[in-house]
Amino acid sequence: MAAMIARWFPASERSTAAGIYTSGNQLASSIGVVIASSLCRTHFLNGWPLIFYLDGLIGFIWLFLLVKFATNTPQESTFLSSTEKDYLYDKNGKHHTTFSERKAIGEKLPLSRMLLSTAVMAVVITQFSFNLTNTLLATYLPTYMRDIMYLNLQENGFYTALPFFVQLLSKYSLSILADVLKSKGILSHTASAKAFQILTNIGTAIACIILALFVNCSRTILLSLVLTLYGFAMGAVIPGCFTATLSIAPSYAGMITSFTLTAGAIGNACAPALVAFVVREGQSSEWAVVYIIVAIVNLSAGLFFAFFGKADVQPWAKKTIPQIQTTQIVPEGLEKPTITLTFSDGTEISRL
Repeated sequence: MAAMIARWFPASERSTAAGIYTSGNQLASSIGVVIASSLCRTHFLNGWPLIFYLDGLIGFIWLFLLVKFATNTPQESTFLSSTEKDYLYDKNGKHHTTFSERKAIGEKLPLSRMLLSTAVMAVVITQFSFNLTNTLLATYLPTYMRDIMYLNLQENGFYTALPFFVQLLSKYSLSILADVLKSKGILSHTASAKAFQILTNIGTAIACIILALFVNCSRTILLSLVLTLYGFAMGAVIPGCFTATLSIAPSYAGMITSFTLTAGAIGNACAPALVAFVVREGQSSEWAVVYIIVAIVNLSAGLFFAFFGKADVQPWAKKTIPQIQTTQIVPEGLEKPTITLTFSDGTEISRL
């Protein structure tokens, strides 16, 4: 998906595109939970199996739409006009070819330069911090609400869904804002990604510190504000490192995304390991340690991205397939024309 987005959307529109195609995460965490609980209470087909039937049905619908409408590049689409194809080629195609096209002319995958790139390291580290934080809150927030905040089931459900609902609204609004700022030239692509990623990491760290030091069972209003702050800050990750992942090497966006997803999977695994290691008795002091550790991870990731994060195409990803222009000139007194081949890099070759 990331590789397709990099070829289908100009750099100034990728934040909005990323906000849309990742919104299923928040929809599943908020609306999906409500639908699943409602299906469990029905008697038709024993209730709970309907959840898996619905998941399978949605998967088949998605697969049909993908096969019917999706293409690897805009030039392969039958649903775009020639004007739209020319626009996307002008914005992306001249510089961001697919790896198969590069391989056809003898280019090799710049794997070593990719792995040693600080821009790639920055998105990998921030993806780890995002998944660690998101998994911790999504998985263990209900337990924290029950054991520390002493909330009933209905209140627990409300507070658990609150940050994800806010995150859904935040990611849309901030992604659109980022693209507007970039299209108007107010912020460069890198400055925009850094600003919003710092907002994500700093905002999340502040929320975790407040949860650790100031929230207790008598401060539910403060809890609401903290969870709202957390959801708002986490939404900024889309115009932050998610957009940077799509932009630093569009031709290799799929591979870079695989790096970030691997780091994210490690973050997902570290969240329950951290809770199991620290929270032994279920005391508020133990949860405070967990939140402080997560805050430190976010601050460190935000600092690294502030120094090394990029959202511009990196030098090792800028090579293009030469475009050839043929010119015929018939000198006076000669019967055969002179044919000049002009390459996109400025090289000219003349032949009679």
